[in-house]
Amino acid sequence: MNESRLVLIIGTGCQARVVAEILRSSDRPVAGLVAPPDALHRGEEVQGQFLSWEEALKHRDECEVIIGVGDNALRQRLQKAARDAGFSIGRAVHPSAVIGKDVRLEPGTVVSPGAILVLNVSVGEGAIINTGARIDHDCVISPFCHIGPGAILAGTVRLGERVFVGAGATIINNVKVGADTVIGAGAVVVRDLPEGVVAAGVPARIMRDVEV
Repeated sequence: MNESRLVLIIGTGCQARVVAEILRSSDRPVAGLVAPPDALHRGEEVQGQFLSWEEALKHRDECEVIIGVGDNALRQRLQKAARDAGFSIGRAVHPSAVIGKDVRLEPGTVVSPGAILVLNVSVGEGAIINTGARIDHDCVISPFCHIGPGAILAGTVRLGERVFVGAGATIINNVKVGADTVIGAGAVVVRDLPEGVVAAGVPARIMRDVEV
């Protein structure tokens, strides 16, 4: 990853707009926005040049790619497609985010304004840490998770791949959450959760399995 390189954002919706704003706030040059090869264009307006996937491929040597898509599973597929096509994968970190000692951000990570990652936090590739989220010491966030605005992860939380943590949710220390689980907005998670469930409430209870 080279923070002086041009960036192509794959995605044309709301998350693409967020990524574009983070990059501009960091004085990172945005080359354009790319309609995902396997997703519909949703008609959202984003300032910048729009490119087709075929046009984007012509710029793979001079541009990094960041996936601007909120859906975890789709973001994972698109990042793999970009890497397989020969793109290097960049990161987007807002300058107001607090990144503490020994924090590791893998390729494709997006960190929004006001997020705090305290100490010895591991963030897997393609994860989104949204506005004002707080991640305390020794947490492990697996690839392609999405931590919603204002969510709190206390110390030593472990999230499996593609976990979605809703806005304002809290996960207390030492809790493990299985892959593909969805935690509702405002929930308070006080015990481990298995894979592939929806949990909500205070304290959080399993409501149902995730619909595939």
